[in-house]
Amino acid sequence: MRVRRVDATVTLLLDFVRGGTAVEVLTLPSGFTPSAILKFTVTGGGAAQVITLSFSGVLSKASTAHTGPTAGGETWSFLTTDPWPTTLPGSPA
Repeated sequence: MRVRRVDATVTLLLDFVRGGTAVEVLTLPSGFTPSAILKFTVTGGGAAQVITLSFSGVLSKASTAHTGPTAGGETWSFLTTDPWPTTLPGSPA
């Protein structure tokens, strides 16, 4: 996963979310959460998945029982109303 914020626009890149039953995939750090609940439907690897990004920044998915990689290389952009974070996630390169 990669997350980037430019002004109020957050871009999230997911590279391969595995199938299976409903599960929380990740939680976005403070300063990167969406201003609305977002739902995406992704198909690939033989399973359709509904991926939800909540106000709290929790990304979860629900799909048919399937263990192959899906949602490979998906990129989504959305707006945030969060204040700019005081520290950024990750490590500098």
